[in-house]
Amino acid sequence: MLVYLRRLEVHGFKAFADRQKFEFGNGMSVIVGPNGSGKSNVADSIKWALGAQSTKQIRARKTEDVIFSGSEKRRQMGLAEVTLTLDNSDGWMPIDFSEVSVTRRAHRSGENEYLINGAQVRLSDVLDLFRRAQVGQNSYAHMSQGLVDEVLAMRPNERREMIEEAADLKRHRQQLILSERRLVETRDNLGHVRMLIREVEPRLKQLERQSKKAERYRTLTSELSSALQFVLEYDIKLAKERQVASQAKHDQNSKNFQIIQSRLEEIDKRLDEIKSDFKERTDTLEQLKKTERESSEEGLRLEQAVALSEQRLQLIQERTDELTEMISERTSQNTSDYDDNEFMVQLSASVEKSRGDLEIRKKAVVDIDTMTRDILHSLSEYEARRARLEVAREDIDRRLIEQESGREEREQIRIMEQLRFNELSEQIRTYRKRSAFRKGARKTLTNRMKEATQNLELSENTSQKLQEDYYDIEKKLTGLRSTLDGLRERGQLLERLLQTMSSGQGGSRSLINASNGAIESEAKLSGVIDLLSSLIDVPEGLEKAIAGALQEHLSSLVVESMEDAFSAIEYLEKNSLGATVIYPLKDLKHIYPLNIFNEKGIVGVAARLVSTDSSYRSLVDTLLGRVIIVDDLQTAKKIAGRGLGTVVTRDGVVISPNGAISGGSISAHVEQFQLKRELETLPGKEDSITSQINEISQTSQIAEEKIINHTSNLTSARVQLKNVEDGMRAFEQEKARERRICSQIIAELKMLKNSMRTQIDVEDATEELQVKKNEIQNELTSLSNEINVLRDRSTAVTTQRENMLSLLDEATRTLASSEAEAAAEAARRKEREEEYRRSIEKSEQQQSQLATLSREQQDLSLSLQDYKQRLVNNKLVRRENQESIGPASDSVAQIEQLERELRTRKQDEQRNLIESERDLLSSENGLNESAKIVSDLLAQIDFEGMEITPEGSVVIKLSEETSTREETELPTNKSQSVMLPMLPITGASDTDVESLRIRVSDLRLEIRNLGPVNLEALEDLTEEAERYTYLTNQIEDLELAENELRGAIKDLRTLIKSKFFETFEIVNKRFGEYFQRFFGGGQAELRVTATEDDLESEPGVDIFAQPPGKRISNLNVLSGGERSMTSVALLFALLSVNPAPMVVLDEVDAALDEANVGRFVDTLKELKEKTQFVVISHNRSTIESGDAIYGVSMGNDSTSQVLSLKIDQMSTVF
Repeated sequence: MLVYLRRLEVHGFKAFADRQKFEFGNGMSVIVGPNGSGKSNVADSIKWALGAQSTKQIRARKTEDVIFSGSEKRRQMGLAEVTLTLDNSDGWMPIDFSEVSVTRRAHRSGENEYLINGAQVRLSDVLDLFRRAQVGQNSYAHMSQGLVDEVLAMRPNERREMIEEAADLKRHRQQLILSERRLVETRDNLGHVRMLIREVEPRLKQLERQSKKAERYRTLTSELSSALQFVLEYDIKLAKERQVASQAKHDQNSKNFQIIQSRLEEIDKRLDEIKSDFKERTDTLEQLKKTERESSEEGLRLEQAVALSEQRLQLIQERTDELTEMISERTSQNTSDYDDNEFMVQLSASVEKSRGDLEIRKKAVVDIDTMTRDILHSLSEYEARRARLEVAREDIDRRLIEQESGREEREQIRIMEQLRFNELSEQIRTYRKRSAFRKGARKTLTNRMKEATQNLELSENTSQKLQEDYYDIEKKLTGLRSTLDGLRERGQLLERLLQTMSSGQGGSRSLINASNGAIESEAKLSGVIDLLSSLIDVPEGLEKAIAGALQEHLSSLVVESMEDAFSAIEYLEKNSLGATVIYPLKDLKHIYPLNIFNEKGIVGVAARLVSTDSSYRSLVDTLLGRVIIVDDLQTAKKIAGRGLGTVVTRDGVVISPNGAISGGSISAHVEQFQLKRELETLPGKEDSITSQINEISQTSQIAEEKIINHTSNLTSARVQLKNVEDGMRAFEQEKARERRICSQIIAELKMLKNSMRTQIDVEDATEELQVKKNEIQNELTSLSNEINVLRDRSTAVTTQRENMLSLLDEATRTLASSEAEAAAEAARRKEREEEYRRSIEKSEQQQSQLATLSREQQDLSLSLQDYKQRLVNNKLVRRENQESIGPASDSVAQIEQLERELRTRKQDEQRNLIESERDLLSSENGLNESAKIVSDLLAQIDFEGMEITPEGSVVIKLSEETSTREETELPTNKSQSVMLPMLPITGASDTDVESLRIRVSDLRLEIRNLGPVNLEALEDLTEEAERYTYLTNQIEDLELAENELRGAIKDLRTLIKSKFFETFEIVNKRFGEYFQRFFGGGQAELRVTATEDDLESEPGVDIFAQPPGKRISNLNVLSGGERSMTSVALLFALLSVNPAPMVVLDEVDAALDEANVGRFVDTLKELKEKTQFVVISHNRSTIESGDAIYGVSMGNDSTSQVLSLKIDQMSTVF
């Protein structure tokens, strides 16, 4: 005998608060104990450890209920733990361990833990291990008293599942379910892939068109690039040659301009030097003249000083003589008396008279000296002024001579410049008139360009809008088509699902198939209408309520009459196709529906809420007329108490008038109602979408026609804009050319004006010089006259002065004589007594005075000599100055002559500079034009996406930017000097450049006419084609997978069917044998409720039992013991066919009498050779037959206690 379950450890599970260990050996282990001690908890713990997920299987409502909840003496526990230890020494389990421990723990938080040999695993791992070892939740491996009774009450399908378990078909059934699920998924995926293909196909066609356009665009752009490369290389070569020539000419003109400019600078430098030298010489001449004037004035002053000194010496001599004479007379007359008063009065009068005469004479002399000085000063000034005027007159004469010599040449130049000035002025007036005209033309061109641009923008916007509208319409159309295909596929799927759902409805479906002629070998049934579920339409939200109210009636069949119903029943019995409920419309008693008031929570009467055809209304009223639908259970309880009829909630809970309550999962019928309602709405949706597709298709066609019609307008707008742009470009070029010419003319006019102004200034200067010369000549004549007058006056004044000096001398002498005589006489009269002494003193005074006069005379003599010597020197200096003034004047004249010559040279060089500057401006304009041409060509090359290589070739630029662009006006750059490498032109003799230019324009126009181009279409087309190929392959793979799945499903169904019937025959045989053993005779058999040929339907199993001496037609008439023995016979038959490694029997023998218990025990002894039994029993015979006994009792702390006893050990002891 094999041992599978080695050990069971329970801790915290239900009443097993303490850790309890059950050691199981081979054979049969019996667990005994009083009621309520926790015996059945052992069976529950085993089922729980094996992975039971339904708490009902272990007599609990929730996971927390399996954990010890505590008692008065024991507190509750936080977890429950059960460990099964299995012996795998012979490798009956697919795991590499000789002993396998499976542990399950449950926490109060609801969390469960699973361990295999101490390693934490998942529940699926545990279930997979037991399933492969054929240890699990088999219906006959865990038997309880309730299960024994339920075997007879099971439905045929449930009994079939027990046979399938015995035939080990559970894994095949799971494979079948999995395959069917995969088949549905494959169909869904197939529909999805087909929908994707329908989405991809229009996009693929569109990309094909776009790729052709893109390919054409690339061909044209490639040809355009090649043509542009040649044309641009040719143009750059010509531009380079022109630029080199212009640069050379500009360099030569610039060099000439610099040479002339340097010569002018040298002349200006020389003129500056001459001006400086002229200023120095003029200053020297002026200084000499000033020195000569100062010398003349000094000479006049010295002459006056000499004259005054001589006069003073003469006066001093006369006074000396007088004093000498007076001293002599004083000496001879010291003794004489002067008493004559009359003589004294005469003397006083004579003195006063002499004194008055002397003062008059002195004043006259002073006045004459002042007049003399004034005359000499004026004469000196007039002489100096006359000298300056003579120098100025000579300079004017020289300048007049020079100007007169160049008059004819200047006149010729003036006439030529005037003619040139008139010519240029006329050109400027002409250009100004043309400028006014061009302003209007430019305004017209600007308006035309603006209008053309606006037209192009409008056309492009309209084209883009039309394209976008077309794409949106196509996208919407594709979406609608995909939606329509999806709806159609959804309809097909719904029909298949509804057909699949209705295919399992037993005899009703068989009758419908017979009425439709689906079975060719049978006669066609008449009067069959349809299933009840197919005849009613349930509102949304009431599916569960209606399904709960009708329940099994939903699978009922509706026929025309009673005869049709009997024919149908006869057909079912004849072909053993099961049973069904049939409603004959004509013979059905019509029960009218209830009329109830609207109350809160009441939805209404079910018959009035569902929809159906009027011909079926009586049937619906009969079935649902007494069914009230409410919102919740509270309302249901209240309404059920009134006894109006059946009450059903929205969730499908049904309260019958007799108090019975039914409920549970009825999702199949609910889903059937939902799918049917959805299927009925699909045709309307399809029609709506089809109508939208037709409308949008017409709109798409109109949009495409609009795009085609607008393309010509867009092309015309682009051509018009290009023509206007070309006209504007030509206009701007002509305007720029005229502007350059006007600038040159204006510059030349300015130079001519300056030159003519210079000529006029020269003429005006000549006239001014002539006038100035006349003024100087008149002034010289006037000065000569003034000088002569002053000289005459000087001569007269000199004569008068000499006369006055003689009269002064005479008056001085007379005064001196009179004073002396008067003084002497006065002294004599005043001091006659001291006359002698005073005479002596007077003499001494006179002697002193005489000495003083002598000293003064000496000083005057010395001064006179000095004045005379200085006067001589002054004359010499004046002579030298007069001799120096002549050469200085000649030097100044030479400098002026040199300055005039340099100025003449400067005028000539200025004219040359003007000519050179005009040539330089012209060459610079040419250079700028060539540079602008080169710059424009470079800009065009860059704009065209090209570049110039160091070798000079024009190649396509390697750039990351690959987006398309419209051909627009080339950008204009400021003129700049751009030097390019010399570019070779290849093939110039074989290629017509102008033809290439025309070809470039044609290519540009053709590219513009292509419109918007999607250059990514080629890549997108490749991707979409790959995607389309991939999806097509996916369809093939999915279709192949679908066929394979269909074949696999068919094979699995065939396999399940064959193995089922094979096992069924064995079980049926064993069942009869065990039945006869238990009952001591009689008959019992199992019958299949479906034919073997029907692979689509699942067969059921019915039990037919005939105890000895009895004849029964229904199992319900069997007694309790007979029912138990019949059930046990079936369970043992299943075990004999497919022995389970271990079986738990929980009080299965409770309803058996002593005799039957003996047979029961004998059977267990036979089966325990292949199966390990754990038996929970109160029966003595069963207990005695056990190999090990475990006693379970309830302790004082309300926990289960275990006591074990092994029978073989007991026999050894006793």
